[in-house]
Amino acid sequence: MVCRQTVHYGIAIGSFGSRALERLHSRYDARGVNPAHVRRLDAILDLLDGPNPLAELAAPAFRLHRLQGKRAGEWSVKVSHGWRVTFRLEGEDVRGVRYENYHH
Repeated sequence: MVCRQTVHYGIAIGSFGSRALERLHSRYDARGVNPAHVRRLDAILDLLDGPNPLAELAAPAFRLHRLQGKRAGEWSVKVSHGWRVTFRLEGEDVRGVRYENYHH
């Protein structure tokens, strides 16, 4: 499956913790991603690539929040049900972007 091509401006995502997301972002290749999540993931990745990702992802639909405990310093954005995109900010860089199921 191939998703639509988008143009990325602003701060580039510095690193991925998920090969599936890296493929989706760099090559528009959706292998390894739930087909029902592709459009939402593409939108989230575009916002993470922008100049102010936390402000852009602050819309209630994304349920942006900081993680706690062992995952302190990371952020989470809802994709669907238990599926999330997690990442950390290092200065202005977005790092360790992962696609994961919290509840498994």
